[in-house]
Amino acid sequence: MKKQIITTSLAMSLLIGGAVSSFTPHTYAAAASITTTGTIVNGSPYFHKTPVSGEATMGFVKNGAVVEVVEVTNNWWVKIKYNGVTGWVSAHYIDVQTMTTIATPKPTAKATATPTATATPKPTVKPTATATPKPTAKPTATTTPKPTTTTASWEQKADKLIAFAESLQGKVQYQWGKRVTSNPAKMILDCSSYTQYVYKQTLGITMGWGANIQRDSFPAVAKKDLRKGDLVFFSVGTPGKIGHVGIYIGNGQFIHNVNPTKDVVISDLNSSYYTSHYIAASRPIQ
Repeated sequence: MKKQIITTSLAMSLLIGGAVSSFTPHTYAAAASITTTGTIVNGSPYFHKTPVSGEATMGFVKNGAVVEVVEVTNNWWVKIKYNGVTGWVSAHYIDVQTMTTIATPKPTAKATATPTATATPKPTVKPTATATPKPTAKPTATTTPKPTTTTASWEQKADKLIAFAESLQGKVQYQWGKRVTSNPAKMILDCSSYTQYVYKQTLGITMGWGANIQRDSFPAVAKKDLRKGDLVFFSVGTPGKIGHVGIYIGNGQFIHNVNPTKDVVISDLNSSYYTSHYIAASRPIQ
């Protein structure tokens, strides 16, 4: 029997599609910020409208305040922002700190992928057991120690200051622009280096050298509110401009290193000369 073999040609075309992905890499933008702040130290300086001693002020900046530093103008003045107001304080009374912060960069572009094949999702494996979280231990409360306060009142401090200031009569020679204390029996000082020395030696209060700086370093006091230990300031050559400083000792009197002829003396604050030359007062003893 003749067999007819019909051969059927089957054309099979197998298309294997490989998945081709296009990927755009992340681009990161590093962010850094520089913050400059300052802490007010050594008293409560006057807040100046301009970087000039003796010019108009806007009150004073509280000792210990943290302020924003706008710029370090020069070796003597720092421009700050305090309670939203911009002005200057003496560089002697601010501790400037600069801090650089690097922020965690965020991607600026999202990665894109174009799949040519859809992957079959794998079944989610359920956890066989849930671990019971351990209770977080509560931190032990730490009591912040309170600063030790001195038992001496402002008046006791002032009396100690005045007694020492008076003890320097006959031991201090006046000379403008000098601060020589190597020989305690014969020191050479001017008016502001005398007050600077007295406050530092008796009460540990640090202040700058110069009458204007000392006026700017502490809270202002009205003349009617003067008390022992306050600094009092006067004009000398130019009316209205501070040029001399002394220490109020009560009962309308003050002690000061006045000139090369008299050196350290006690004067009457209510005399015609000092009444007409009086400008301001400040309070180092709080």
